[in-house]
Amino acid sequence: MYKPYQNPVITASPDVKVPPPKVSKLFIFIVSLLSGAYLYVLFGFAKVILRSQDILFDVFKKSLNKESRCIIAFRHPDGREPQLLTWFFLFR
Repeated sequence: MYKPYQNPVITASPDVKVPPPKVSKLFIFIVSLLSGAYLYVLFGFAKVILRSQDILFDVFKKSLNKESRCIIAFRHPDGREPQLLTWFFLFR
């Protein structure tokens, strides 16, 4: 006879209120200086070109105005894209 390890959840807990993250301006400045060199030396990225930027900026604008939601998803089979996209969205 099957016996579950735990009893099923029958009540929902309220949403957890999480304070916004606090990042120092010094840390952002240092990362912005070093990240370009990191991408160039380790991965060989010399130049980044964004195509169809008007579509992306329109989506970001609607998301910031709370007209819609924006979810960015991507596949990274070789492991270089997360660093590149993080750098691009934070500093460009």
